[in-house]
Amino acid sequence: MFRPIPALGVAFALLIAGCSSDDGASTSDAATASSAPSTTMTVPVDEPTTTAPPTTTTAPEQPEVVTIDVVAPDLGLDETVEGDAELVGDPFDDPFATCSAYRTVAGAYAVGVGDPDGALTWVSVVSAARIDGAGAVPADVRIELPDGREIDASGALVLDNDLAGGTFVATATDGATIEGSFECSGGARPPVTMAATDADAIEVVALVERDGHERVFTAALLGADAADCPVDEDGLVVRVDGDASTGAISVFELSGPSSAATLSMTIGATTYSFDDATLVLDDAARAGTFLADGDATVAGAFSCT
Repeated sequence: MFRPIPALGVAFALLIAGCSSDDGASTSDAATASSAPSTTMTVPVDEPTTTAPPTTTTAPEQPEVVTIDVVAPDLGLDETVEGDAELVGDPFDDPFATCSAYRTVAGAYAVGVGDPDGALTWVSVVSAARIDGAGAVPADVRIELPDGREIDASGALVLDNDLAGGTFVATATDGATIEGSFECSGGARPPVTMAATDADAIEVVALVERDGHERVFTAALLGADAADCPVDEDGLVVRVDGDASTGAISVFELSGPSSAATLSMTIGATTYSFDDATLVLDDAARAGTFLADGDATVAGAFSCT
C-alpha cells in the first residue's frame, strides 16, 4: 500500500541562483639574449634562446559516484553500497544513484543508491525539510533488502560544509538504530540552497511506489517564468523542464482539471504518464498536491513563488 512520508509535507520556500566566473590562462614571455657591436672586434654570441610558455594541465573530471555506509547491529546490517550517478537507467530496474550535491539547486536534500542485485537493493536518506547549508536537518532513511524486507527510520542528517557528504542517525519503527555516512564524489561545485525569501522558483517533491518499492525524487528550478506555474485549475498547473541533474526529475508537467489532471514526469530513462491524476490546489499560495495511480503510484507536492 502507498503511504505518505514526512518529506512530502515540507513547506516550500524559494531561492535565487548564484553566479559563476571563468578563469583566464596566462603564459610567460620568451626571453632572448643579444650582443652589442664593437669598433675593434666582433665577439660571437650564442644564438637567441627562448623559454617555452608553461603548459597547463587540466585534471580529468572525476566520475560522479555515490557511496553510502550503513550500520545497524540490531538488524545485522553493516554494508557499503556504491552507485554510478552518471548511469541513466530506470530507478527501479537498473543500478541507480542520486544525490542533491550534483544539482544546480537543492531544496530538500536527497541521496540514494539502488541495485537490484546488490546486498541492499535500495538505500536513501531524504531530509524532511529544506536545507539551508551545512549542519543538521531532520531526515528519513529507507532501506530495502533482497529478501523483501523494508526498513523505514526517522532521525537526522548532518551535512558537511561542501554539501557533498555527511552522516545520519535514525531510529526504525521497531526501535533499531541505523547510522552511517555518505559521500557524493565528483561534483563540480556545491548546489545553491533555497531560502524562504527567494522568489521565481519552483520546487517539486514526488514519492514513486512500484511493486512495494519506494523512491523519493525532487526537482528545483530558479529564475522560473510565471508562465511555468500559473496554477490554473483548468489548464497548465506547473511545469519544470531542463533540470537534467543526475537522479533528479528532469521533466515534470501537471495540467488540470483537478478531478482528472494529466501528469508527466521523467526520472532517469523512465517517463511516468497519467491521464487521471487527482489534484488539490491552494491558489493563494500557488501550491498543491497530486496523486496518480497506474503502473506506479505517484504522490507529491509542489510550490511556486
